[in-house]
Amino acid sequence: MGIISILISVLSFLMSAFSLASTYYEKHIKTKYYLRWVSQLSTGPNRSQLTISLLISNMSSRPSTITNILLKNQNEYVESTWCPVILLKSGQKTCYSDCTPLNVPSRSAKEFIIVFQYLQGFKLEDTITFSFIIDEREIKKTLPVKLILDGNQAAMAMNIRLT
Repeated sequence: MGIISILISVLSFLMSAFSLASTYYEKHIKTKYYLRWVSQLSTGPNRSQLTISLLISNMSSRPSTITNILLKNQNEYVESTWCPVILLKSGQKTCYSDCTPLNVPSRSAKEFIIVFQYLQGFKLEDTITFSFIIDEREIKKTLPVKLILDGNQAAMAMNIRLT
């Protein structure tokens, strides 16, 4: 009889230890960022606007809030727009860019279209460096540029967002 109660106690301890480790792991899964496409538009001499499609994956058990996104331009960081920018108008519908803060629920992924305006001398390269302020922590990420869209292609991609 004494051996059975000891076995039950050991099993319950092992199960609670496993549950504690699993909960800790799920709570601390890192947010992942994917750069789907970029589009650069010249807005004047030596000035441009960069529009990016960003897929943010949050497989953690708690939601994430991105309070700021900064783009590395030469030796400084430039903030994304603080208010929505009209990207495309099609009939009665209008496509706006997203602006911070961005909320990503737990165990989900969301796509955001972010705009960086008034960039001085920005050159689009194979990688882009961003600084994300997420849940009050700064995370610097260098993401590969896989797809560069011209103006018409970007308009088609945003038109899909309207439907």
